[in-house]
Amino acid sequence: LTHRAYNAQIQLVTAGEAAPYEPLQLRVILTQARASVVKAQQESIAAWRRLAVAVGCPNLPASAIDGRIDCSVPAIGFDEALARMTAVHTDLEIAENAVRKQQTLVELADRQVIPDVNVGFVLQRDYTFEPGTTTYNLTLGGDLPVLNRNQGNRIATRAEVVRASQQVQHTRNALTAELATAFGNYEANRQLAESFQADALRDQVRAYRGVYQRYLTDPSSVSFNDVIVAQQTVAQVLNQYLDILQSQWQSLVDIGELLQVDDLMELGPLSVVATVPDLGEIQTP
Repeated sequence: LTHRAYNAQIQLVTAGEAAPYEPLQLRVILTQARASVVKAQQESIAAWRRLAVAVGCPNLPASAIDGRIDCSVPAIGFDEALARMTAVHTDLEIAENAVRKQQTLVELADRQVIPDVNVGFVLQRDYTFEPGTTTYNLTLGGDLPVLNRNQGNRIATRAEVVRASQQVQHTRNALTAELATAFGNYEANRQLAESFQADALRDQVRAYRGVYQRYLTDPSSVSFNDVIVAQQTVAQVLNQYLDILQSQWQSLVDIGELLQVDDLMELGPLSVVATVPDLGEIQTP
């Protein structure tokens, strides 16, 4: 968009309708825009390489990915997300399994005070004298817990049950805090995306087209610089909208990670997002 505006201003200078210094400021803006494009391209390449490594195919060649940043997003309720997270999250399962493990150790410690009697029976033939004889031996043995009734281990294992039970609640609180942060970011950006299209993005595109049409019909009242300013504002507003959509998807991914889902779209009914306007469709001088 900036490049087309710069070329248009060069044409005005060539036709003698603008001073030679007027394109200079726009050329600076064009240089900055080109730098942003180069940065975005390199970030895209790096993102693809990280994605390829994440799926276990580091040599996967780059290709088109399904979906768009402005595709529909699932509408999520916090209470439903919290209930789902607490029902399936593996960290909670691990914490609850630790409680069950400690309860088993308590039962084991209690059973150790019961005498474990060892019984032995031996049948043998004795040939130490003539004509020999058959002998029988019966042995009984074991510890008698008179004074040592395993009190220390029994107390320690019960303390571990309490500690493990508290860890369950601590884990639940930590996960709830993470979900609250991710959901807050998601909801804020979702609402911003809804209002942005209705207000800033749509109005700014209309304002730019209005300035441009007035420049065509009455060049004396609107300068070309006014057109450029309006055009650059459109680009800035569009970038802000893209940043909002990116933050919305990032927070949605964070929520999906906490809920441990394989498909983000199953989190809730889809909500339509305003389509990013095509810069090629925006009329340019």
